[in-house]
Formats: sequence, structure tokens, C-alpha cells
Amino acid sequence: MLEEIKKKILEGLARGIMIERDGYNFYMMASSMTDDVQGKATFRELAEEEKKHEELLILQYKSLAEKGVFSEEKLVIPEMENDKTFFTPEFTKRAAQAHYEMSALSIGLQLELSTIEHYRKLFESTDDITVKSFFGNMVDWEKTHYDYLSNELNSIKNIYWADSGFAPF
Repeated sequence: MLEEIKKKILEGLARGIMIERDGYNFYMMASSMTDDVQGKATFRELAEEEKKHEELLILQYKSLAEKGVFSEEKLVIPEMENDKTFFTPEFTKRAAQAHYEMSALSIGLQLELSTIEHYRKLFESTDDITVKSFFGNMVDWEKTHYDYLSNELNSIKNIYWADSGFAPF
């Protein structure tokens, strides 16, 4: 790998580690702030996934910095149950008071989207098949989070808007 590309990927990995730490801290904060039991567990689950991402990025950073190559350890992307509901049915009934949770979903979506873009740029920055595979898998993994949050936000958004008296038309 060319030294210039190696440096760019190391910087991207370091940035990714910080992004994943921010994601972990955000989801843990969201977990602590919601009163919904299922929402707490789901935000915590997302936080733990961000921690796994961070650990993988650290592994790759060390491997590239010390050995000059990416680790070929297989990246296993766990299945997210996109059909499971994020919050309890009771939460949906009180959607008008869910200002914090709605904001957390929206911010989480933006975090996931920017992370996807970060890994996509790193994927495109090299021809190394191992590096491309790793970042392609990271994009896919982050996309599962994005899709999950997006589905949940869309499923309760109309209820939230109606219960909050939001009528733009």
C-alpha cells in the first residue's frame, strides 16, 4: 500500500474511532433519558453495536500501523430485527409527549448517515481488496442501523405530528 494511502486510511480509522465513541455515548445518553423500557434497551443495543465498531476499527488501526496491512479477520455483521418495534405500544400512545425520543431518533439518523458517508469515502480511497471489503461491510452495518432508525421514526412520526397538533396544510 502506498504510504500516502496508508496515511489517509489511518486518519480515516482514527476519525471512525471517534465517530463510534460519539455514537456509543449518544445512544447511552438516549437510553438513560427515555422512560420507555423497550426504548432504553434498544438504545443500549445500538450503543453496544457502536462499541463493537470501535473495537474493530482499533484492531484495523493497530494492524495497519504496526504491520502495514489490514487484519483479515472476518467482519461479522449481526442481523438487526428491523421488524421489532423500537418502543412499547404504550409509548406510541403518548407520542405527543415524546419530544426527546423523536429528537434522539432524528439525531441518530444523522449520525448513522454521516458515518455511512465516512466509510464510503474510505472504501473509495483504495484498491486494496481487504480494505475495500472491510469498509464496504462497515457501510452495510451502519446502514442496518440507519434503516432501523428510519423505519421507527417513520412509523411514529405521523402519530407524533397529529398528537402534537402539527398541521402544515
